[in-house]
Amino acid sequence: MATRATQPIIFVIPGQAQPVATTRGATALPVGLTRGVVKQSVRVGAQRGDGGEVRVAAVPGQDVVILHIAGGPALTLHPETARDLMLAQQGEIKRSRGRNGADPAPNEVKVPAQLQWRGLEKGATTRGVTRGFLGDVLLTAVDVVTGLVKNPAVDFIASKVVERVDDQVTAGLYALSPESLPPLKGTTAPLERAPAGADGEPLLVFVHGTFSTTSGGFGKLWSVHPQHVRTLFSKYANRVYGLDHPTLSVSPISNALALAQAMPDGARLHLVTHSRGGLVAEVLARICANPELNSDDLAFFKGDEYKDQRDALKSLATVVRKRDIKVDRIVRVACPARGTLLASKRLDAYLSVFKWTLELAGIPVAPALLEFLGEVAQRRADPRLIPGLAAQMPDSPLIQWLHAVDEASAGDLRVVAGDIEG
Repeated sequence: MATRATQPIIFVIPGQAQPVATTRGATALPVGLTRGVVKQSVRVGAQRGDGGEVRVAAVPGQDVVILHIAGGPALTLHPETARDLMLAQQGEIKRSRGRNGADPAPNEVKVPAQLQWRGLEKGATTRGVTRGFLGDVLLTAVDVVTGLVKNPAVDFIASKVVERVDDQVTAGLYALSPESLPPLKGTTAPLERAPAGADGEPLLVFVHGTFSTTSGGFGKLWSVHPQHVRTLFSKYANRVYGLDHPTLSVSPISNALALAQAMPDGARLHLVTHSRGGLVAEVLARICANPELNSDDLAFFKGDEYKDQRDALKSLATVVRKRDIKVDRIVRVACPARGTLLASKRLDAYLSVFKWTLELAGIPVAPALLEFLGEVAQRRADPRLIPGLAAQMPDSPLIQWLHAVDEASAGDLRVVAGDIEG
């Protein structure tokens, strides 16, 4: 008999079982997964007569459940996350340890053909769409995939999957060209120091977001609006740069330090940021406004687990003070300035939706991100173990430190708010 830790979760699905060898087998995995085998596949839909339900088994730690939503993302989920989602449809969310942490969570759940996002119905009419559109979505298929993780016995961080995501970039500051914005890795070496402008005019730096690169985050500005790009390069006398940086293995403090270390003495910075890149800018702006750290600042990062962030913050203050760096202007697009709950509890669901938004925007999804998504879903990985994601949680030391100040920083801030409701 299976132990509790590996006992399958049974999903009872309305629909028809599909022969995986001829539909979505190992040679045609769903949602672009790069490895694994489809164990079971069900096409969802109301069936006539008897036999309209299919029982699908998924083993936590071994399998992932993929929910295909009509006109929406394919959610690649740990079986327990998928179970919680189905229980939420019944108005009773029981997490892995059951209701109130006492009663065992059920190992069999019914899957409705129509999912209701009750939290999205409120206020939907103010956006000019019907409540039903946001409140209901159709489930078209369910797959159970196994074998996504090469070595399940290896710890998530030690599995190198985080390293492979960050390896999309060779970290550093790069001089950009107005003609095009290709991937920077391998094209040229990053700059040790940006050249100082003789006239003391500002430098423009693009700072990308999580899982991305300068090219991935801002490439469409070059391809869709080349005239605006030429205007920017003319305005800044070709002093336009991109900071390619790791977004998972280190905190935004380390990214801000890397940017400061590449700046000339007396640099005045204008920053265009996307998503997590806005936190990098906020860290740098906070230190540039007052590079004299005190015990109250460092107290936010107390404890051995935050030693790297403490050390990076001290080094950042030293570099900013010695080089007299100033941040004059920031454009912040979709920045989790007060943290985000998206990656806090259901990292597998968050990554699935994130991947879908990239696809909608026509941005290629890197194979490393697909591999990362598969590992997160199979392991139900804790985002608190990943420094770059942990820093974005509302209760993280970084977010708390950024908002523990009453004085306004000098300079201009323009915000393009992010909105992923619905």
